[in-house]
Amino acid sequence: MRRIELSHTSRLVGFVVLASLAIGCGGPKTSPWHNYSAADLGLAASFPNPFDAADEAVPSKEAGATRYVTVRGRGNGPSLMFLITCAVYPEAIAAGQASAAHDNVVTETESFAASVSRKDRTNSNGIVGLKLNFASNSAVNSRVEDIWTGNRHIVVVAEGDSTEINSPDVDRFFQSIKITPPISK
Repeated sequence: MRRIELSHTSRLVGFVVLASLAIGCGGPKTSPWHNYSAADLGLAASFPNPFDAADEAVPSKEAGATRYVTVRGRGNGPSLMFLITCAVYPEAIAAGQASAAHDNVVTETESFAASVSRKDRTNSNGIVGLKLNFASNSAVNSRVEDIWTGNRHIVVVAEGDSTEINSPDVDRFFQSIKITPPISK
């Protein structure tokens, strides 16, 4: 049996070729995110997977709204889900009304949640927001932004287990939310 000796240069070239193949062909591939945009709602977001968007019947909790849109998508984790709802009202909502509505959201959330870890209120550039992080009794963790701006009530939700809700995908989803003045059709 004859033994083949490789020079140091030959081994280095072989390693570089194998490494470049592994980098180019192997390893996890990230899929592009899917963009949602509705100029008439002044709303845009990105989802890690394909999503469904639909106009739906206005629910009783949004009584008085003239339009109700939902956008639903799945995350990359087994139980990670994303949801955006947008209720459109005939007139602008006053900041005081939005704050009162946020008080109701906090009270309602605290009535069923096992714990509420974040309750940040924001009010800038005509956008009144409430950010909530909570764990429900069923071990589902949620991250919610409840936003009132102009004549729109926008709710952004991510739900998943305790690991998923703190994932970079959830951060990216929330950072992708863009709210602008709506453009009439």
